[in-house]
Amino acid sequence: MPFWPAGSRPSAMIEILDRRHIVAARALGLSEPRILFGHALPNAMGPALTVIGLSFAYALTGAVLVEIIFAWPGLGRYVSEAILAKDFPVIAAVVCCRRKAAPCGSTARIGSR
Repeated sequence: MPFWPAGSRPSAMIEILDRRHIVAARALGLSEPRILFGHALPNAMGPALTVIGLSFAYALTGAVLVEIIFAWPGLGRYVSEAILAKDFPVIAAVVCCRRKAAPCGSTARIGSR
């Protein structure tokens, strides 16, 4: 089985639909799209956003290595040149972008209820 973070397996949505707050929403008479998109989907998106955020951060790190080794122009090479030239605004921008991408999954449950 491929790597699945905890809770992001395909049956995670089915498990979320069995939770008490979903049952209560159905008892209150909310429409099924409102329940799915307003209550169930935000709870199911956390693990998926974790994988997306970490993949983006690792891809950027890999881009730096590949662009330096093969001398390709790109963001990775730009970052490495900025580090060597001590261009702090560029370094700060890349660190902020990477810092926002990497822990995306740990804060992905902000919208969940």
